[in-house]
Amino acid sequence: MLAYYLGEADWRHRDLEFLNKTELAVLANLGFVQGGTDKLWSMVLTPWKESITQPNNIMDQKGWVCSRSTTRYCPSCLSRDQVPYLRLLWRLHFLPICSDHHVVLHRQYARNAYSDLALLKQGVSAQLPLIKPVDCDSLFRFGSSINEILENKKLPERMKWPYGAQEFFLVLLTLVRYFNLYMQRDPSWSELLHEHGLPCEPRFDWRENDASASLLINRALGLIEDWPTNILGFVRKNRTRFKRLRTEYVETCPKVLSDLIAGNDTVDSASNAKRMPDLCRIHGSLNPLTHSREDRVREAVQYLLNSHMPVSGRAISKVAGVSFASLKNSAIPEIIEEGRAGFKLQQEMEVQNAVKSLRTRGLEVTIAAVAAYLGRSHRYLRKSPNLLDLIFSAKAQP
Repeated sequence: MLAYYLGEADWRHRDLEFLNKTELAVLANLGFVQGGTDKLWSMVLTPWKESITQPNNIMDQKGWVCSRSTTRYCPSCLSRDQVPYLRLLWRLHFLPICSDHHVVLHRQYARNAYSDLALLKQGVSAQLPLIKPVDCDSLFRFGSSINEILENKKLPERMKWPYGAQEFFLVLLTLVRYFNLYMQRDPSWSELLHEHGLPCEPRFDWRENDASASLLINRALGLIEDWPTNILGFVRKNRTRFKRLRTEYVETCPKVLSDLIAGNDTVDSASNAKRMPDLCRIHGSLNPLTHSREDRVREAVQYLLNSHMPVSGRAISKVAGVSFASLKNSAIPEIIEEGRAGFKLQQEMEVQNAVKSLRTRGLEVTIAAVAAYLGRSHRYLRKSPNLLDLIFSAKAQP
């Protein structure tokens, strides 16, 4: 019938929730729909298509949209419905939880998902377990703002996101792919799921497991918040992995994130291993004619400390614009040692704050937990005996 009226064949493979206004107008007339085209327009995903699709990826035009053969639903919502119905938001992968109840969505696989509401109702009456993630505040805030984001096509001011909704979802998708690749390889993956109150049940792919998706998307949203401060610090610590991800998704990696990784972003560029534009800008403000070598080294050390970067001879040489060999002259070694001592103290304070936060939440103090809290690797902690001593001493305390 649809092919006859709308002039296209094989409608069995079309997604009805992506019909355009012309097609919806035909259906509204055929079905004598009260409210007409506008009513049907409010019941499909088409108004959000521009924001949530990937324009440069032909193979993944609906990257955020769940398959038609999969029904995702919130048992709490369906149990309170006099007549059960499926929400549009439940088809979107970037929201693995119910925006009202903050519980992980359940899944049911069926050949025709939309004719299975009676079966869903039976499942709800069987009192299915409800899983509410712990410490996923970024995800909860996002869920409460999702309607505003999709309808207004812009993000809340608190997120400090300077671009549009489409760029936001592209960056979010790239970050989720990044965490999907690397977090599950970490030995602490199971422990992380446990800490967030999520079951450790494979498969862990974010499109098939909404529990693991809650953790991955929450971590990605945390990096996007307070843009670009959070993401800059994280990219500096994980530059090699981000470069691999950018290479793998070279055609779909959003320019906003690509420029940030490359060190060319106009808002606040991350330091590049070769060009280091931020550091060059610092160097440019220190005139060799009016600033001594010691002054420039001192400023360079302070810059590295403020950026939470290791105080090394190579980094100081690039920041201060002096040769590496000249760092051994006069009073410069003392300045560098003071800077290293300051960086060591900075590291210890970060670990102490992490330990304090874990204890406050009643979580076990382990190397994996501290590393996850700091957003760093195990190697970062293991190569610093003083940091390991802090963790082991805190672990030994009752």
